[in-house]
Amino acid sequence: MEKRDWSEILEQIDRHEKILVTTHIHPDGDGLGSEKAIYILLKRLGKEVKIMNPDPLPYEYNFLNNDNIFNHYSESGHPGIIDEYDLTIVLDIGSIIRLGEVGQQMRETSRPIVCIDHHPIRHDSFDYEMVDPHVSSTAILLYDIFQNHFPDFFNLEIAEALYTGILTDTGSFRFKNTDTETMEIATELVRMGIVPGEIYNRIYENRLPEQTKLLGMVLQNINYELDGKIAWFKIDKELLDKAGAKAENIEGFTDFVRGIRGVEVAVKFLENSDQHTRINFRSKGKIVINKLAKQFNGGGHPYAAGAEIFKDMDRAIETLLPELKKCVQEQLDN
Repeated sequence: MEKRDWSEILEQIDRHEKILVTTHIHPDGDGLGSEKAIYILLKRLGKEVKIMNPDPLPYEYNFLNNDNIFNHYSESGHPGIIDEYDLTIVLDIGSIIRLGEVGQQMRETSRPIVCIDHHPIRHDSFDYEMVDPHVSSTAILLYDIFQNHFPDFFNLEIAEALYTGILTDTGSFRFKNTDTETMEIATELVRMGIVPGEIYNRIYENRLPEQTKLLGMVLQNINYELDGKIAWFKIDKELLDKAGAKAENIEGFTDFVRGIRGVEVAVKFLENSDQHTRINFRSKGKIVINKLAKQFNGGGHPYAAGAEIFKDMDRAIETLLPELKKCVQEQLDN
């Protein structure tokens, strides 16, 4: 396993006492697991630490929050809080845009920012970076820092957090990013005592009734393009209200639709506000999708990416679909 040079980041951690930790909008298991792992590390180093995220903690990750360490930022609820911290560590993200309101506030400060990430497409350069697009998850990078610099701090709680990141960002070890390093590290975490089945059950076999109702409604209204090569669906506020669900209850929907026979790319359109639509792409592996996502204020991995369009949902769909069909057709023809 590669040994990386953490010297600059460790120096920044050593120099600063109050450290803010954050991850992207719609936080996933990799961002959240990595946050918890580095939170424990920083606390063990005697730092004052706060996790402040742009979106709420999805309920399926509540098992990571036994000490109530995850906070949902709002400007009205936390005025000036970002200014109170000397250093910010952002995890699992390549663009400050993907930090929502937290990112907007960070732009107005002169505090140094550390980025630890594995996404290949980047929109911003941060002050200090540990970025490796060849690893399957940000949690792999956190494993490296523990294994090579803080082995005495490594405990079962950290192992559980890192395994959560690896499990979710590899699609339970199904995606193409699952390599030998990923499997070796997962094996080491199991040796430390984590129980894979328990973590899987907490995340993937713990759906709320209203989430299941919403999924059923979505599946009845899937749209297909290019003879079924593209499947897309939309979720607006009216649909959420009808199901009694929340925006954070949609984890895994795009992956489910991607599993339909013949579909190469699945796309979710989510109404965030009247003039803001979030988009989630999932590819089976033939179609590289992150370059298209980059054109629409997003990015991500070749086969899993996100974007956002600052238009209402109908106009966002009208804007994106022609470009998506062109992107997919060109790759299928080559």
